[in-house]
Amino acid sequence: MMYILFTALLTLTFASEAQLYKNKDNGLSVDFFSETPVENIQAHNQKVTSLINLQTDSLVFKITQTDFKFKNSLMEEHYNENYVESEKYPFSVFRGKLDQKIDPKSNKVYKVKVNGILDLHGVRQKREIEGTVEVKNNVVKLHSEFFVKLVDHKIEVPKLVFEKIAEAVKVTVDGEYMFFKMK
Repeated sequence: MMYILFTALLTLTFASEAQLYKNKDNGLSVDFFSETPVENIQAHNQKVTSLINLQTDSLVFKITQTDFKFKNSLMEEHYNENYVESEKYPFSVFRGKLDQKIDPKSNKVYKVKVNGILDLHGVRQKREIEGTVEVKNNVVKLHSEFFVKLVDHKIEVPKLVFEKIAEAVKVTVDGEYMFFKMK
């Protein structure tokens, strides 16, 4: 059901289907890393849904918070219950616009900036994110690394564990997209 709603939303966002690319199944990962002197926290999510429309230079990501996997279940539980409050805010969404045209037949690497809105923990924040888009043999690859400040999204860290969680978390996005024709 959620996939149908997301597809309907994307149909409105991406009205033109001429150059629409969807991430391959398990072909897109979003990781985050929090480094502190006390403890490093790392999570991995490969169940991300994303589309890029090269005709409109638009892209969208939808992430289910509970799909982030940690090295231990207690970290995962704290992440979902205490920090991102997954029951209240089950998804993070990013909608953005590439700063340049990407030719799907070019077979080259583009350095890009994406301007958009990151909706995380119920807080929408304007973001400019740098990355690369590589086009080769009708496959689009995306890579980006950026930081998210917890305070920007009203994610509170209890003083008791403040030394264990960084104020800014490094996010890495790697994905492979294939041409997608909406029905």
